[in-house]
Amino acid sequence: MRKKILIGAFIAVAAMASAAELELKLGADLYRDLTEDAAGHNPVKIYPGGSAGLELLVNEDSPFRFGIGAEAKSSVEGSGGYDGHYAFPVYGVGKYDVADTWYLLGRAGYAFAKEGDADDVIDANGGLYGAVGVGKEFMDERFNLEFMYELMDYDYDTNTSASNEDGLYHVASLKFGIKFGGPSPAVAAPAPMVVEKPEPVMVVEPEPEPMPVVEKPAPAPEPVIMVPEEGLKLRELFSVNSYEVTGAGLAEIDEISQVLEGHKGTLTIEGNTDSTGAAKYNMMLSEKRAEAVANVFKARLEGEEIEIVSKGFGEENPLVPNTTPEAKAQNRRVEVFWAPAE
Repeated sequence: MRKKILIGAFIAVAAMASAAELELKLGADLYRDLTEDAAGHNPVKIYPGGSAGLELLVNEDSPFRFGIGAEAKSSVEGSGGYDGHYAFPVYGVGKYDVADTWYLLGRAGYAFAKEGDADDVIDANGGLYGAVGVGKEFMDERFNLEFMYELMDYDYDTNTSASNEDGLYHVASLKFGIKFGGPSPAVAAPAPMVVEKPEPVMVVEPEPEPMPVVEKPAPAPEPVIMVPEEGLKLRELFSVNSYEVTGAGLAEIDEISQVLEGHKGTLTIEGNTDSTGAAKYNMMLSEKRAEAVANVFKARLEGEEIEIVSKGFGEENPLVPNTTPEAKAQNRRVEVFWAPAE
């Protein structure tokens, strides 16, 4: 019954995942030990072994990722021709970022077992499985190395006097991970908003009687671009941990877009965050927020001779030290810079 509940929970987690990342795990079990073998005592020596498995992780854009996994371990072999059992852990896994590319990990689940080639082992049964460890990502987070300590229950049915021997299977392992796929949420640009320009008013003067010359008023000056050299700092564009522009943010972007119509130049959008959370997550969030604002400007200024670029700086460019909630609020911003064409 316990096995069915665990398997059902893993299937439910997989079904709920709207975007997931698949990871191939290849491992080396550097140290293995059994508290009891089939005869009820410790083998003289247990040899190292290997493993291979898959993990399906969701919530990749957050410091905490979770998912499910399954692994197959080579047979527990020891000196004197000992061959105990094969282990097949099925587990839930969680990973939490603690530094730029370092993270802590944990596993919990059930380890199925199959008897090896030992003559005195009739049947091998699995038990609960758990593991803790630390990992490091590299090469654009597509590869990782994880060192972990694993522990699982087992018991043997044997044809010796010491039947139904049970114990714990200890493993210290190093695993190499390769990621495939992964979420890449796209920020959909909103539908272009058409702002109608008023038709120019033409004044037709009738043929007047000769009268004194009246000077015509000077033409209206060109509109002044309302983007200062130090840039506009926009702070109300997004909800917490979101990179979808709010309704109030769209209205603010519309005002700037109307002023820029008819002008030529470059519009630069820069995203910034405070120091709350992992630096990697803050960098991703600032890039996606800058990209989202740039997409709105591109839609509003379609057809204009304006180049629009976006950049994200994470927590690297604070305006003030991140020492109070008020200071952090100042540092959470999107800045808009305008450079007119020469």
